[in-house]
Amino acid sequence: MQWILILILVLILAVTLFAIENATIISFSYLFGKANISLALVIVVSVIVGAVLGILASVRSIRRARGRFKQKKRELNDLNKEIQEPKEEPEITD
Repeated sequence: MQWILILILVLILAVTLFAIENATIISFSYLFGKANISLALVIVVSVIVGAVLGILASVRSIRRARGRFKQKKRELNDLNKEIQEPKEEPEITD
């Protein structure tokens, strides 16, 4: 888990340094018009939007995996209970 945090911090640092190096003003055209803004701002906003969309795209599969995990955990608990319960020996009649 710690290496993931380090990787995220390195990526944030790389994007920040890249944005600082590209701090020129650009003409940004969007659906409703045009604006003159910093290229660094466009880069940072694009990375943030991409990260949010990536997280939202993975939420469904994460929830599905958690549901399967809970189901398998219940099945395992039921099997463990079944193993631990003493079995009744069948009566033998002559």
